[in-house]
Amino acid sequence: MEVVDGENVAINPLGAVNGDDLEDVQMEQFYNFLREWVEGHLFYSVQRSLCGVHFQEFQVFHDGLAEVAQVVTLGTSTSADHILTFFPPHPFKVGRSTEAKL
Repeated sequence: MEVVDGENVAINPLGAVNGDDLEDVQMEQFYNFLREWVEGHLFYSVQRSLCGVHFQEFQVFHDGLAEVAQVVTLGTSTSADHILTFFPPHPFKVGRSTEAKL
């Protein structure tokens, strides 16, 4: 993780990309798209599962979200399956029913 303007920002694990190589550029774009999707999915799943005050006070979640999204994006499909089970899609909420599945 890097800190940019006081915010935690995920580091691109693909490293420096040669701007002349279209395949490298497309891979970086795909990685960034996937990481942002995972981060958004986790964010909105937790947001709809908590009241507004508790969601805002859940600072450890906000601080680690970019890092978790990066790890899930680079992880195996099994880790992504577990995350998607625990953090269900709309309209479902995180709760005891999803905890029991893990």
